[in-house]
Order: sequence, then C-alpha cells, then structure tokens
Amino acid sequence: MSLVSVWRRYLQVRLLSLIVALLVVGFGVLGVWNIRTQAAAVVEQHKDASRSLADAIVQSIEHSMMGKRPDIVRALSRDLRTLRRRADHYLPHRRGGSVYGSGHVGTGATGGLPRS
Repeated sequence: MSLVSVWRRYLQVRLLSLIVALLVVGFGVLGVWNIRTQAAAVVEQHKDASRSLADAIVQSIEHSMMGKRPDIVRALSRDLRTLRRRADHYLPHRRGGSVYGSGHVGTGATGGLPRS
C-alpha cells in the first residue's frame, strides 16, 4: 500500500495528520508572535533609556545656562556632536533613516541637537 492510499482509507491517519499540522502551525505562530513581542519590548527599553539620558542632558544644559556658563554648554554640545558622528558609524539605520523607525534620533520634546 502506498502512503496516499493509506491516507485515503484510514480516518485515524487523517486525524493524526490534521492534529500534527495544526500543532506545527500553532507553534510557528506562537514563536513569531513571541519574537515580535520581545523585540518591541527591547526597543521600548532602549527608547526609555535614551529619553532618560536626554532628560539628564537637557537638565544639565538648563542648569549651566541659568548659572550663566555658556562655555560649559558649548563644550557639551561639541562633545555630543563628535560622539554622535562616531555613533553613526556603528548604529544600524532603518529605511526611515533612524534607529527606531520614522523620524530622527534626538528629536522630540527635547528638541535634540542639530546635526552638523
């Protein structure tokens, strides 16, 4: 007997093959869903870390400007620009031109530093 004739004849073989197919598809969907969820969580953690770092930089700039120390702000701005140029070589960019999708890194509520 060939495999096709066994599959046509026996109901148990058909049911077992249906169950195996559903299990394979189900675990495949579960795996893809889990990977996407974990990737989104990691990206969100990186965004939160970036926001907290940006908030600290903005507070430092505001404090220096209120203390009438623009030289500190200039030095910090210069250091951040050189750091960003070095980081641009290592960061993976997506089609939108940024690490996190559409828009640019460093823009938003804080305004970001201009790219030179």
